[in-house]
Amino acid sequence: MIALLSLYFTVVLNHPVLSKFNSIVDTVDTHGIVLKVICGLFLFFALNSIFSIIFSVYIPYLTKTILSVITLVSSIVSFQTLNYDVLFTDQMWLNIFSTDQGEALSYLNVSVISWVVITGIIPVILICLHKHQFGGPKHYILSTLKNILVGVLSLVIAGGLAFSHYKDFASIGRNNHYLQKMIVPTYPIYGLEKYIKETYFTKPIKFRDIGTDSHVVKADEGKKPTLFFLVVGETARTYNYSLNGYKGNDTNSYTQSLSNLESYRMVQSCGTYTALSVPCMFSNMTRKGYDANIAHYENNLMDMLHIAGIKTLWIDNDGGSKGVAKRISYIAINPKDNPKYCNGEMCYDTVLLKGLDKRITNMGTGSKVVAFHLVGSHGPTYYERVPKDMETFTPRCNRSDIQNCTHKELVNQYDDTIHFTDYVLSKIIDKLKTYEPKYNVALLYLSDHGESLGEDGIYLHGTPYMFAPKYQKHVPLITWFGDGFIKQRGIDMACLNKMALNEKSGLSQDNLFSSVLGLMHISTKLYNPSLDMFKKCSTDA
Repeated sequence: MIALLSLYFTVVLNHPVLSKFNSIVDTVDTHGIVLKVICGLFLFFALNSIFSIIFSVYIPYLTKTILSVITLVSSIVSFQTLNYDVLFTDQMWLNIFSTDQGEALSYLNVSVISWVVITGIIPVILICLHKHQFGGPKHYILSTLKNILVGVLSLVIAGGLAFSHYKDFASIGRNNHYLQKMIVPTYPIYGLEKYIKETYFTKPIKFRDIGTDSHVVKADEGKKPTLFFLVVGETARTYNYSLNGYKGNDTNSYTQSLSNLESYRMVQSCGTYTALSVPCMFSNMTRKGYDANIAHYENNLMDMLHIAGIKTLWIDNDGGSKGVAKRISYIAINPKDNPKYCNGEMCYDTVLLKGLDKRITNMGTGSKVVAFHLVGSHGPTYYERVPKDMETFTPRCNRSDIQNCTHKELVNQYDDTIHFTDYVLSKIIDKLKTYEPKYNVALLYLSDHGESLGEDGIYLHGTPYMFAPKYQKHVPLITWFGDGFIKQRGIDMACLNKMALNEKSGLSQDNLFSSVLGLMHISTKLYNPSLDMFKKCSTDA
């Protein structure tokens, strides 16, 4: 059984990594078929060593349960890696456990269910039906010793195979670090163990009440207060924005003619998934220095606005703020309360405008910041993000197993979500304009991360940052300022336009923290003028 299980994992569940390895060998043409065969044999004997050790300490029911779980999880991981090029690191496990029910269900489709049944459930049934012979203590000891011996011999053979072409393996490994992250069941188990250790067994950090010196340095006395809308996008990539030079579908027809609106090109995200990017972009840390364990235990941008006396509110339509809004006023959109705007477990982003006037009134007087968290372009069920009467681009592919769509269909479907987000932004700006008689108004939109649409065989997002394609790391950043806001802040719109068109401006989510503090006249020692993107374009009159 051990040999069969090892062979099954090698040939079937590790097909993605072997296929990728073979493709790399074809490009470098290093010993060709010989290296491919040795790689397959190495993987077989390495897995045979692992499974032999597991069977050497065979415990009735428990061992089969462990193997069944490993097989089932490996089946799911294999599907995701094969079809979407997803790597199951500890960060991916964080992403998975941060997913709400509605989002999780969106990944279910005929393709994944069929794959898991054939490659996961059926093998698990066979494992459970396998009868392990028990012949008393002597037989158990001999069986244990035999499995240990087989495990050691398999490990020696695997080592010998690797050593026989060490230079070739080392060269390919150094240039393709992601290959080891594709191997099941070892790397997903390692990633899960690391996630559990860091999440549940790391000593909690004492909360740091940073930014308590935050205060408004220029009062609104004799002037209008400020109403600032901060819109957090979801899974929008800059490459599909007409405002940024996209030549495909016209995805920004609603906002492209608005005056005082700027769209900034080649803005870099902090991460490739929401659970990382959102806390990072609201923290006072930069991407390179970001530490999630610290960020979750100290104040962020929204906290500092609140400390400074700015009225703050977070309205969420995307499964939570990832901890950013846990100390300020927070409203989560409930699909059951909004049947007109919702479809099952998800709601269209237009729901964020429902009752907005009342919510703003309830915030009281003075300057206000309202954050909106959009569901935006979250896949793979892109078609569920856009109301039927707003679908624009054809042909399209209304299914969640997006790897079975043509590239044109998939792009059209994704572009529809960008177009609908553009519509939502235009309506939010229209709402802001109604407040201009009483407030100086402004909006900033920034997506959390991008998305892959099948380029180089990669789909969705969440690829480890160092391996992630540009499509997952470059996000749209849009600003719109009312005339009164521009005048009061002394903003040079020509300067902003020049910055927006500069693809080498170096803008990133690192700029959000200090830029918003600057716009809202907040002083704190944590403010970094070099990261305030508006400072050089403002005289702050």
